[in-house]
Amino acid sequence: MKVEKVFKSQAVIDGWASIDQYRTWWFDTSVTYPKIYSLDNEGIPICWDDETFPVEETRKATVDDTCTVILTNKNKKALIVIHKDLDHVMIQGSVTKEVTWENYNREGLWAAKKHCTGYTLDAVIINPKVKTLEKHKVVKAVIKKVIETANIMKGKDSGPAKKEDRENQGNSLAA
Repeated sequence: MKVEKVFKSQAVIDGWASIDQYRTWWFDTSVTYPKIYSLDNEGIPICWDDETFPVEETRKATVDDTCTVILTNKNKKALIVIHKDLDHVMIQGSVTKEVTWENYNREGLWAAKKHCTGYTLDAVIINPKVKTLEKHKVVKAVIKKVIETANIMKGKDSGPAKKEDRENQGNSLAA
């Protein structure tokens, strides 16, 4: 099982507030960068680099980790989810948006943050558990949507076929 890591220090909050279109910040759990390249100057796996990377390399930088950002605006929540196997960077919650990998590669987290104006950082969580998301008041409907997307992405089904789904299965090859 992957280790859950929660980052919510004031340095992370301040770092998130400073993300703009002028420096490209990405999640990278594959390499340990010097702390000076880290969003909080302490080693959080949100880093910048002067080098330009191909989209596939930026996408693979999360290895098999699920990288999430929880944002808050009064009583509203938004969850940014980044995982290499997703077709896009996902924003769910009171803001729903799909950010292409090309935009994320070019703009980094700004590609998602710019759709969440007025939101502040609550936490950055690598490999979040459902209980942790609930503790941060991410509503169950958002968690369910993210889990459904992850299950579709991995080819999992949501359970056995219902009776009405099975009725015509025997006849489908007879045509």
